[in-house]
Amino acid sequence: MSNSLESLPGGVAVVTNWVDELHGSSPGRGLWASLDDSLRLALAQGWVLYEAGEADQVMAEALARRDSVHPDFSAMLDAFIQQWRSVYGALQSGYGVLGRTTLVGVNMELVVLTSPEYVGEVPAGGAQVPAHSFITRLADRGAWTIAALARRLPVPGWPPTEEVIPGLLD
Repeated sequence: MSNSLESLPGGVAVVTNWVDELHGSSPGRGLWASLDDSLRLALAQGWVLYEAGEADQVMAEALARRDSVHPDFSAMLDAFIQQWRSVYGALQSGYGVLGRTTLVGVNMELVVLTSPEYVGEVPAGGAQVPAHSFITRLADRGAWTIAALARRLPVPGWPPTEEVIPGLLD
């Protein structure tokens, strides 16, 4: 990752910092803290359903906290780190922004990362390139967070679901 990406406005810096920490030698709580409240809760609910086999809102809310001290937090985060390292493995050897960020809602933008050979403008003619999409959101405290690890926003619930943002899946 180029340091020049960290100085870009909007959500690019939070996404690139997240990817760098994910592939660093000891990823940890910074990954979780970079995610917004709804994404953390939806992820925790999904993990609780899978691990416990039942809906436990109290447990999910405790796990979803940015500063969680729940006894199962480390196991949950470790499981997500393994999953994310697999999903985003292609970004480990370098990446950049595909095209430019796109506004997708109030205080939200789409950031698409791809490997170095595809960095820059989106190819003409609808050609597809391997890339990973993140939706970022400007949080109340003035910092950008990652609101989604795809082109759909997570919706907490039992089970958690996703909301399609018009125009992003076309």
